Amino acid sequence: MTNPTLSLGVLLTALLLAGCGSKLDPVQNGPADASGPISWCDIEPIVSNVCAQCHSSTRQGDDRNGAPVSVNFDSYQDMLDNLDRANTNIQAGTMPPDDVGLTEHQRNLFRWWIEQSTPACATNL
Repeated sequence: MTNPTLSLGVLLTALLLAGCGSKLDPVQNGPADASGPISWCDIEPIVSNVCAQCHSSTRQGDDRNGAPVSVNFDSYQDMLDNLDRANTNIQAGTMPPDDVGLTEHQRNLFRWWIEQSTPACATNL
């Protein structure tokens, strides 16, 4: 015999998670287009999971895979400090290297974020 309270709880949890949609994985999904606001909160997961694999102050020597020691993306401010160079390489498809790459959607997120004047997350204000 099943517990109706437990079953209801499982159902509500599943519905809640399904309703979150792209919020669960902003690295892959993020906003579908630039019709709404895009902030550092949408960009940071890409930076942390892709860019900072080489461009991080915690990485040294061969772990940086040739990334210049002076170019790190540990924070929102680091991204702003290197934004022009980073976006030029991202849009050209030269960064990250081919073996990692960004999807077209991820490249668009960077472009849209810049077009919206690189807003920070509410917690960065």
